[in-house]
Amino acid sequence: MEMDVYDELLAAVLFIVFTMFMLWVFRKLWAVRKRKTINDTSSKSGHYWSPIEQNEQQHNYCSGCKQHVVSGYECDNCLLKVDNINCLRAISTKIHCKVNQTLCRKETFDHHWICGNIGADLFCEVCEELCGGGVGLEDFRCSWSVFTVLFSRHLDEPKL
Repeated sequence: MEMDVYDELLAAVLFIVFTMFMLWVFRKLWAVRKRKTINDTSSKSGHYWSPIEQNEQQHNYCSGCKQHVVSGYECDNCLLKVDNINCLRAISTKIHCKVNQTLCRKETFDHHWICGNIGADLFCEVCEELCGGGVGLEDFRCSWSVFTVLFSRHLDEPKL
């Protein structure tokens, strides 16, 4: 049985489509496995990390090494950002996520201050000046109440 040109072309296209589909499936499975592995290493701190890719409009900085984040990880709960696995592990041992604070049985919670990565259109809750206008990790944001506070005002640990 001889195949004509159109049958060969159809077979080639189907082979390419099947191969591309299988590569896509393996890539998705690898991403899920990698995410699970990353979150297993930081489960004690409460962070749940998701991969992020930055675009040119976003200027986020790593909470560990304070470098500009091009691609890295962000905690889904408290919005901490890191740029690589080493910073992720270091931050996980230093800064606990706000989720861990819910395990204690307090009636009121203290603010959970996160340094930097604040939008340029937010105002300080203490003096009502514009926050987040500088380059780098400046000012603080509470991951519970979403209050923002200027760095110079935060030194007194305001009770908002």
